[in-house]
Amino acid sequence: MKDKKDAFIANFNCTFGKEDEPLLTNLERVIIPAFQQDYVRKIKGVNYTIENVRLTMRNGIFMLVGLFVKGTHLEVKSQRNSKGELENTDVNIKSDPYSYFVINLKNHRMVLVKNQKGSPTVSQFSNVAEWYLKRYVREANSDQESDQEEKLPKPNLHVVAIPLTGKIQEELEKVKKIQRAVFRFYPLNGDIPQNDIVNELRSQLPEYESKTGNIQINSPKNFEKVGETLEETKGLVRPSITAEYEDESVRTLNDEDFTERSVFRLEEDVDFDESFDEISGKALTKNEFNETSEENQSIYSRFYDGLEKLFSSRE
Repeated sequence: MKDKKDAFIANFNCTFGKEDEPLLTNLERVIIPAFQQDYVRKIKGVNYTIENVRLTMRNGIFMLVGLFVKGTHLEVKSQRNSKGELENTDVNIKSDPYSYFVINLKNHRMVLVKNQKGSPTVSQFSNVAEWYLKRYVREANSDQESDQEEKLPKPNLHVVAIPLTGKIQEELEKVKKIQRAVFRFYPLNGDIPQNDIVNELRSQLPEYESKTGNIQINSPKNFEKVGETLEETKGLVRPSITAEYEDESVRTLNDEDFTERSVFRLEEDVDFDESFDEISGKALTKNEFNETSEENQSIYSRFYDGLEKLFSSRE
């Protein structure tokens, strides 16, 4: 029997060190071993873990797959008894909802599929994945007694949901006024944004010996232009839109507010390997998951033999 699962596509943008080496340069040295640690990230009383991480292949494309688990407790303060009468209770039930994640190593696009209501989100995965990588590198380097050249490079991770046209229009149609639109950029892993303004400002960062920056546009009246810019970023820039609504409420919209939810119909009662294979196949039908720049294709081709050896050694 198939069950409907919510799926979200994002950009898993990870670079390393002062030279912003691409993700694949340190996949085996940093990313895979970091994600295979028994770490627990605690946020506001909730435990998050990354589990079952491994390298797989689907349709000739190498992918990194795993589970993202949210360990929490549900408080049950009331429930009906056998007579249908409402009673006060004080019960805590342990719950571990999880999401599947699949990272396309050809273009570092990823899909996160929520297994159930309450499963962890893309933004939560971004927080926890970054923490895993930084902790692993810090611990490995603190144990490293050899020279500086053998130390692991520091990771720079940004997981950003990819804004899509339909959802952008839907959200902006609700808005009465945009107080400010901020587009934050960071070192990219072989991608070139299509937005000329972003590219122009990004190209100037080396002159200032800086790797990050942002564009802030105050009180834009042209909502259509804001929407076009959001669409062109394709998850390569982190947006933040401070919007005012008809009821005078103010809300800050980010990348997850502008991405469309896909629905994957997955078989229930199958093992994780089968689920990952099914998710990978469905993700590959999505343009946003497949889109690959020339530079990313070049990087992937350069590391393909190494990926093949790594995959063969772990089968």
